[in-house]
Order: sequence, then C-alpha cells, then structure tokens
Amino acid sequence: MNTHVTLAGITIKNPVMTASGTFGSGMEYSEFVDLNRLGAVVTKGVANVPWPGNPTPRVAEVYGGMLNAIGLQNPGIDVFLERDIPFLKQHDTKVIVNVCGKTVEDYIEVVERLGEEPAVAMPLIFLRWRQCLMYSPLPPTRRFLSASTPKPNSSI
Repeated sequence: MNTHVTLAGITIKNPVMTASGTFGSGMEYSEFVDLNRLGAVVTKGVANVPWPGNPTPRVAEVYGGMLNAIGLQNPGIDVFLERDIPFLKQHDTKVIVNVCGKTVEDYIEVVERLGEEPAVAMPLIFLRWRQCLMYSPLPPTRRFLSASTPKPNSSI
C-alpha cells in the first residue's frame, strides 16, 4: 500500500508525524518508538539562542485535562545542529524543525542555519500572531509548510 503524502513539495513515506513539543527532537523517545517507521519527526521549538522556558509552575490541572506553559524551553540552534541533527541523520525519516523566535530576525537566523543542513526537510515557522513566515533561503524543493491567518501581517 502506498502511504506517501506530499507537504509543501516534500514527500514523506507516510502521514505519521510527531507533534512538535511532545517528542523533543526524537532522541528522548527513540527507545520506545522506531523513528524509521515515522513519516517525519517534527522537533520541539528551536531558537537562535538557548531559552530557559517559563518559571515553574508550568502545568495546571483543569477540569477535563491540563494546561501547560513550558515557554519553548530549548537549547538553541548551535546545540540542535551539533547534537540533534547527527542523531536524526541516523534514521530513515524526514526532519521538520519547529523554529521559534522573538523577532523576525531571530527566525531568519535559525532558518538560514537550517538551510545549510540537508537533513532538514522543512522548517516549520509559526510567529506569535499565527502568521507563517514566508522568507526562505531554501531551494524550491524545500519550501515552508504554509499556514496563515486570513489577514497576513504586512510587516513580513
């Protein structure tokens, strides 16, 4: 059975992907899940510099579930490229990187660094106002997955 799907010009072997922020960058769950069977690993947010995240408490129990506000804690692009990308390259799966930042320049810095890395299939970028950043130094075969609000922010 052919389970291939195409997202933004990138073909993945099946539609099963991790949810960003729930799976780290893959290493954390690799002893429980065979990453080679996934269509893609969608990493947790990666910023241009390390972010400590929000102070505790980060989780609150509410009726019917829980709320969290981790604050995009991450080690930054340098550690991600040195530690996580080499690990992910060992697996037969696409890598979609969730990029985070505080300014448009922060996002651009991370995307440019990712553009030098052939293991990354696609950077996934959602700005705080839920407008997908459309800047791309990547070749046309490695485009952004585009999702935007009905009223795009004209400053981008």
